[in-house]
Amino acid sequence: MTVANTQSVDLSSERTEANFDQNISQVGIDYTIINNHGADTGTSTHVSNFMNLQEPYEVKYISNIPAGTDSGDFHFSVGQGANINLSSFQQLGEHVNTTVNLAPDSTLHITADDIDSETLAGMKFDMTSDGNSTLIFDSVSGLDGVPSIEGLSPGDVIQLNDAASGAVENGQIVFHNSQGNVVGKFDAPDQDLSNVVFDGNTMSYACYLRGTHIATPNGEVQVEDLQAGDKVLTASGGIATVKWLGYRTLYKGRIPVKDAKRAFPILFKRGCIADNVPHRDLIMSPGHHVSFDGNLVSAMNLVNGKSIVQLFDLPSFQYFHIELEQFDILLAEGVPAESYVDTGNRNMFQNAHEVALNPDFGPAAGRPDVPGIRIVRKGPVFEGIRAKLLERANWMQVPEAKKLAG
Repeated sequence: MTVANTQSVDLSSERTEANFDQNISQVGIDYTIINNHGADTGTSTHVSNFMNLQEPYEVKYISNIPAGTDSGDFHFSVGQGANINLSSFQQLGEHVNTTVNLAPDSTLHITADDIDSETLAGMKFDMTSDGNSTLIFDSVSGLDGVPSIEGLSPGDVIQLNDAASGAVENGQIVFHNSQGNVVGKFDAPDQDLSNVVFDGNTMSYACYLRGTHIATPNGEVQVEDLQAGDKVLTASGGIATVKWLGYRTLYKGRIPVKDAKRAFPILFKRGCIADNVPHRDLIMSPGHHVSFDGNLVSAMNLVNGKSIVQLFDLPSFQYFHIELEQFDILLAEGVPAESYVDTGNRNMFQNAHEVALNPDFGPAAGRPDVPGIRIVRKGPVFEGIRAKLLERANWMQVPEAKKLAG
């Protein structure tokens, strides 16, 4: 029989804080047990991943706080890039509230089957960061406790493995099984859930209605901060000048059915084109063209239902586009995408507080002739681009590939 090598971390009034790195797995430590005996000032543990290990590291948590003890909350911090499998979460003594902080690019997979309803109700997951943090639950079926989510931002993901679908209901993030029964809920106080989208059992806060990063000579700048006269980088490495910014708000209830495919945004999931391209989940209109070595393909023609999907359930969304002094290819989250082309639709724009890329319902009627840039809608080049993206999408479905894709 193989005996696991473990590390024990004891928290108490004598030691209220403990930090460790998941690279201890490289020296034969199979998992870490956190024994929390409590302290009136609270206790905390931080797990880092300085070596950027891809494999998840197992952690077990046990609360041994005596009943009646005046004990503060427990704070569990999953550091940047850390990948943690929380396989046990036992409250053997006094229940305390738990706050879990998820840093950028971190993953917390909760496989524990010993969480009770009271414990679950006392859990808060704080995803306040630059995004791209992932929270996965295997199952919370049968538990009536509702944990809370804070700090959602673009790129964040919540996944409930025993769910089949999700929706926003009464201000909560709600997951259902294939029979339509609720199998998990999350409170989301003060969160803008209009930007939440669901893909099966996975929720993502993917809409860059504000915050899309555009490459400039001085680094990436959020699109809403750009102004006429600002300089931006082009895909060819040149520098272009912003001439005008256009805004447009659309509402689901006002979009005719016949225009749906030409109106609702297209989501490009992080890493769907190449490693770290886009840097974060990126949204653009169906008619917005993406450049593949100078071949422009509209977003609507790139949808594959896996890594590039159309978002028909957004109640409202705001499009944004950048016009340059001369037509060129910009970099949005690292994706080469066209600048605005005036095809007689300039009057459709309006000012808006939240913005996303491109307000065209469909592809523009024409673009200036630019050497090395052409529109492709069919033929071997077009089919080759689609096939390559689909092949990558299938590869990204493999768990160990997901980390590499971003």
